[in-house]
Amino acid sequence: MNERTPSRYGVIKEIKGTITALDLAILDANSKGIDKGTFTDNELEKYIKYLEKISNFPVNTPMATTWLYKSISQINELRVHKVFLIGIAEEFKIEHFGFEVN
Repeated sequence: MNERTPSRYGVIKEIKGTITALDLAILDANSKGIDKGTFTDNELEKYIKYLEKISNFPVNTPMATTWLYKSISQINELRVHKVFLIGIAEEFKIEHFGFEVN
């Protein structure tokens, strides 16, 4: 399997057109080197939740995602949260991201 390096953070961007949970699942599988033709409703649920969460934030908002393991229920929960870039000069943010960060 193709191991990926996790990112520290990303930025909310607006795309042309739309992306569905299935589109995102296929992109994710392909990026892992997995040739997966079908996805169950249960597998697509995490992509639906992810898209719902990120759609609530304005464009150019720095974000991060982390997995929270709940030991009692033994479930991994995807957490999507805003990242506060404290102590970083505005010039660095503009240079690093290519635009002003909200």
